[in-house]
Amino acid sequence: MEYLSPSRIHLYEQCGLSFNFKYIQVVGEEDDVTTWYADYGKLHHGIYEGIAKQEIVSLDQAIRKYNEGFPNCNIPDNFRGTYYKQGLQGIEKKFNDLQKLNIVDAEKEFKVSIDFAMPPLYGFIDLVYRDEQGRLIVRDYKTSKVYDKTSLNKQYQPYVYPIACKTVYGEYPFKFEFDFVRFSETKEFIITEKFIKMGEIKIKGIWNKIKSGKFPANYSPFFCENFCAYRSICPLYLKKKGF
Repeated sequence: MEYLSPSRIHLYEQCGLSFNFKYIQVVGEEDDVTTWYADYGKLHHGIYEGIAKQEIVSLDQAIRKYNEGFPNCNIPDNFRGTYYKQGLQGIEKKFNDLQKLNIVDAEKEFKVSIDFAMPPLYGFIDLVYRDEQGRLIVRDYKTSKVYDKTSLNKQYQPYVYPIACKTVYGEYPFKFEFDFVRFSETKEFIITEKFIKMGEIKIKGIWNKIKSGKFPANYSPFFCENFCAYRSICPLYLKKKGF
C-alpha cells in the first residue's frame, strides 16, 4: 500500500471488508454510492481554502462561489433548504474569522513516516495558524453534524495531523480543532506528548491488522446503503438482506 490516511484508517475501522475491496484487492465492479455529502463538503473546503490563501478577497465573492457550486451538489429536496442556509451562515462567519487569523498554511499536503516498516501517512491539513501566543493550531473543517464523544474517539486526524506538523514545521501543534461549520461549533484536542504516543500506537495497531490480512465485514445500514460500493458482493450485507 502506497500510504495510509485518516480516511483510509477510518474506512478500515468502519468495515474491513470494504477497505479490502477498495485498497487491497482493488475490485473494479462498484455499486452506486451517495455523493452529495462529499460534494457539499468539497464546495465548502474550496471556499475556505480560497479565503485563507486570499484568492477569495471579499464576502460577496465567497457567496457567489457558493451559489454557483451549490446546485451541483444535488442535495435532496428535503435537505436542500436547511443545508443551503446553514452553509451560507457558515461562510459568512468563517470569512470574518479567517481575516483575523495569523495563517501559516491552507490545504497543506504532507507525506510523513512514523515507522520504516509501514506505509507513510499522507493527507492535506485544512488550516494551520498561530494564536495570539504564537502557538501552532491545526483545524479540520467538517460539514457533517457535530460529533458526539463516541464519534470523536473514532477520528484519526487529531493524531495524524500533529505528527505531520512535527515533520513539516518542526513542532507539534498546541491544539487540534474540528470546526463544524454548519453549526458554528468546535471540538478541540490539546496535543501532548502522551497524546502523540497514543496516536502512534493506535495507527501502528491498525496497520498490523491490515498487514495480517484481517478484513472483517461490519454491517451498518446507513454506511452500507450510502457509502459502500461493494455491498452487492458482500456476504454479510447479502445475508442481512435475505439473499
